[in-house]
Amino acid sequence: MAGVVAFGLANNDDDEATRAPAGLSLDDVEPALLTEDDVGAGFAESTPGGDGELRTDDMDTSPECRQVLRSFEQSDDEGEDLEVDFEDTDGATLSHTLALIDEDEPTMDEALDALGECRTIGWDDGETEGEIRLSADDIDGPGDQAFEMEMEIEGSSQGVTVVLDGYVVYSMREGVVSTVGGFGAIDPDTLEGEPVDRDLVRSLAERADEKVHEALEG
Repeated sequence: MAGVVAFGLANNDDDEATRAPAGLSLDDVEPALLTEDDVGAGFAESTPGGDGELRTDDMDTSPECRQVLRSFEQSDDEGEDLEVDFEDTDGATLSHTLALIDEDEPTMDEALDALGECRTIGWDDGETEGEIRLSADDIDGPGDQAFEMEMEIEGSSQGVTVVLDGYVVYSMREGVVSTVGGFGAIDPDTLEGEPVDRDLVRSLAERADEKVHEALEG
């Protein structure tokens, strides 16, 4: 899966506040991306994942889930978002993505419904096979709307199985979607996955929302 899944989310009505302001570009909100100073000591900026990302064609899931995943995948391919990744010395990762609401993108309700269809996703890319388990719930803040997603990715290759623990917070403010998430490290000796720091992800989601607000006000 592409690091942390980034959804372009809108509200479930036609109010203009659910779309990015006219004339707003990704360049305008780029200053809202999290930095090393924001994430704190121990994390350094890393190169966003490219090769090795899971693609929809490799996934075994329902037609409803596949349709929504393809729409997200298409947005990623078209470069319609900004992303910054971080990694600590133990291998734990953080990611922050910003995107602008487009009227053709899934609504918040549609995204949550899709995740209901996507609670379990199998995959086999010819080298690694496994399963992704998801659950999502609405939360109060940050931004105008938000939800959180728990994610567990289990992958097996050459007889070795690894389980990654992930957590993501999606929020929307005035048509700008901010996605902050992370995965726990893998113990190099036992190959057991460590829990992701959920408190850190939530606090960074709040900080990211503050920066989005500042960028919109600027």
